[in-house]
Amino acid sequence: MIARHTLGVGAADTSLMQCATRPAMQSVMECARSLVLISTIVATFGMSATSTGETRAAHTWTGIQFEGEPRLVARLLVHPDDIGSDRVRMGVLFELDPEWHIYGRISGETGLPTKLRWRIDGGEVDEIDWPPPSTFRDDDLETFGYEGRVLLSTVARRTGTEVMENARVDVELLACRTQCIPAEFTLMRSFDDRRGAIFARAAFAETAPTAATNPTDVAPPASSAAMGVFGAILFALLGGLVLNAMPCVLPVLLIKLVSLSELAHRSRHEMLRHTGAYTTGALSMMLLLAAAVAILRAAGISVGWGFQLQDPRFVAALCTLLVVLAANLFGAFEIRFGFGAVANVGMSAVGARRSFFDGFLVVLLATPCSAPFLGTAVGFAFANSTPIIFAVFSAIALGLTAPYWLVAAFPGFARRIPRAGPWMIHLRTALGFGLLATVVWLLAVLSASIAQHAVFLFLGLLVAIAALCWIAGVAQMKGRQRVVGVVTGALFALASTGLYLADGDVQRPPDEVVPSDDARFDPNAVRAALERGRPVFVYFTADWCISCKVNERFVLSQPRVRDTLGRLNFATFRADWTTRDEEIRTELARHGKAGVPFYLVYRPEEPDAPRMLPELLTVGTVLDALREAAPVVALAN
Repeated sequence: MIARHTLGVGAADTSLMQCATRPAMQSVMECARSLVLISTIVATFGMSATSTGETRAAHTWTGIQFEGEPRLVARLLVHPDDIGSDRVRMGVLFELDPEWHIYGRISGETGLPTKLRWRIDGGEVDEIDWPPPSTFRDDDLETFGYEGRVLLSTVARRTGTEVMENARVDVELLACRTQCIPAEFTLMRSFDDRRGAIFARAAFAETAPTAATNPTDVAPPASSAAMGVFGAILFALLGGLVLNAMPCVLPVLLIKLVSLSELAHRSRHEMLRHTGAYTTGALSMMLLLAAAVAILRAAGISVGWGFQLQDPRFVAALCTLLVVLAANLFGAFEIRFGFGAVANVGMSAVGARRSFFDGFLVVLLATPCSAPFLGTAVGFAFANSTPIIFAVFSAIALGLTAPYWLVAAFPGFARRIPRAGPWMIHLRTALGFGLLATVVWLLAVLSASIAQHAVFLFLGLLVAIAALCWIAGVAQMKGRQRVVGVVTGALFALASTGLYLADGDVQRPPDEVVPSDDARFDPNAVRAALERGRPVFVYFTADWCISCKVNERFVLSQPRVRDTLGRLNFATFRADWTTRDEEIRTELARHGKAGVPFYLVYRPEEPDAPRMLPELLTVGTVLDALREAAPVVALAN
């Protein structure tokens, strides 16, 4: 099977492969430049594919010219038995030459997903029924798609009193063999057109998938889709607000508390200026994350909430940043941004530039957490278009910074904190240790992704970086700016070495990280357990998710919960999303979610309607859900 291809000719093949296979957050600007080049080629090849070798029938398209021959025929089919009714089966039938394939709804590690946009006069369409895709492998790349003959079907439903008359579908795809050729075209058909009725009836009978054979390319639940954009934005605002109570952001929030106590005794204008800078920093980081998601999706890579922490290089960079900030809080050196020192807590005013940086940092630390409302909002965003992703991410940032606008509007809240004094120097030191505790947690996350010896080497580099910060501080006090410059250069060199160490082969932890009673998540195993009449409990987790670990430590590992799981004969599965796992990401998307923690309880009688538990668990909530899902016989025993 061929999965690694060239796109057209020239430099675009290298650009697409580098952008599509580059791990998240490595180089957003390089990917953006690549996509500009790709879009130009797409337009060029799309026009040539549409104009060359295309038949004149509006419901049939022939194209993908290669070596002088068309390689793809696409037909818009309407099931003849449904014409005139309120529910009409329809679809696009793709027929490819041997060794050619197109991609599915999820393309995998490279390629571009196939997209169909339907418009029906007098009606609307259901979600597309995607058949189970084939897997194409080449070296370390894995993609998903279709070859030969495949029907992507849906159902059109009448929405008013008028009879449905015409169907139109806009198609975007990438067809690949040794080369990849993109195409965009439109198919149209009148429901009165019964030509090819026998062919259409046979195509639906032979190739239309059933729900039983389509377990993973499944649309989000109707409740999520029906929520709407405004509902998602409201949930995002509430979720961002609740994030302030999550342990992920505690170190930065304490630092902001100290700065607010000083600003509370200054003018209202000064408080508003700093709060605006903090909000701008949070918004900027969220918009960068949204842009990264959009670029990765355009490159055919699907991601979820907290995706950057699945890249060990990002985790290493965040560790380095927090060590530098901790050294700053310990007083080893002062961070300078052009116009003077900032972050000199208790000794001078806090600079607005530092407030901007705090907003930037709080988003980085908040993304491993999932809070009530947040999972639903992010899941909705990831299942929709790029503008919705930007809108939802912006709303999360506004919710996250909302408490500071409350303090800015009512300074009396902050004035209850004692004014700056010697006590704040001790608090500043304590906050530095808080950041170091966060580094310890991140090192544990890193150890699940790279070799153990690389983790120890990276730990040594962090100690060296802390020492360089102290040397830079000594040079600052003596006014030796040249020495500061040399030390800063050495610091960046060590940080780059740390990123190199984290760029090794991804290494999964040994099997013993999974509790002995819990199996690794496998959709087929889940279905098999349900078919045998066993209830199922699935928990989605990650080493970088603090909320997950809190739930596991204080709820899921409790004897009452473990005993109930065993007594009621539950099959328990652990879905570990510490590193990128497309199967887990797809399963989350299937339930309208884009991040962890996430919990599902299945009843054997209703295998397609699991109960979703909240992100923050209690023992009582879990026990009630388990008892409700257990068969009556098990409860009697």
